[in-house]
Amino acid sequence: GNASVTSIGGYAAWTNISDGRIKTNVKQNVPGLAFIMQLKPVTYNLNIDAINAQLMIADTLINQQAVAEKSVISYTGFIAQDVEAAANTVGYNFSGVDKPANENELYGLRYAEFVVPIVQAMQEQQQIIEKQQAQIDTLINELASLKASIATK
Repeated sequence: GNASVTSIGGYAAWTNISDGRIKTNVKQNVPGLAFIMQLKPVTYNLNIDAINAQLMIADTLINQQAVAEKSVISYTGFIAQDVEAAANTVGYNFSGVDKPANENELYGLRYAEFVVPIVQAMQEQQQIIEKQQAQIDTLINELASLKASIATK
């Protein structure tokens, strides 16, 4: 694609092979909250001229109207370097960052890869919620006991 591409779609979601029979060295070591809480969601506009310059795209191949139209679109996402830094901070080799092979290439993000640490974070939050609920239930029972003992005096 080029700067004139604003959406790629189809009638079905992309399927990645995920058969357990072909996976080795499987570990349940995905960080959740520690990673997710460091992410910085942002909105942004793309500087298509900077992209074209970085990728050394010839001026004759550039559709200026498409560049102008795409440059005003407000996107929502992350900055790849920020995601890489967050992953490094927690010691996570995150497959969602597409690192450039050289200084002429650009960083990219594979947003589908964020699902796994988000699920882990939700599971961690659920454990926290259940622990807090147990503490609340204990405190409610203790309060009820105190009220009952005061009422009988």
